[in-house]
Amino acid sequence: MDVQSARRWVWARSPSGYRLEVTPAALMTLLMIPDDLQLQLQQMLLDIAEIAERHPQQPQAWPSGTPGQLQLSLNHISIRYSLDEIEKVLAVEHVVMHEERAG
Repeated sequence: MDVQSARRWVWARSPSGYRLEVTPAALMTLLMIPDDLQLQLQQMLLDIAEIAERHPQQPQAWPSGTPGQLQLSLNHISIRYSLDEIEKVLAVEHVVMHEERAG
């Protein structure tokens, strides 16, 4: 285990073996989200990991030196994450809860 992964909390593991990891800063925000929404977000991320397992990217798909920062949005929550297909890790790097606007 490298130093970076030691600073992450393992949130879940997909059926194909991907680890869903969360950085401490993202975890603090994630814990403020209602449980049902946490589970929905977790399932969406696990689904993304499973799709990545079935349809791996070619090595040249990401620009050189870029870990592949991706974003998932649901309702008023945005999650920035990276996907490491070699290590089989989907790492949640940042979680933002946007203010709901009254319509």
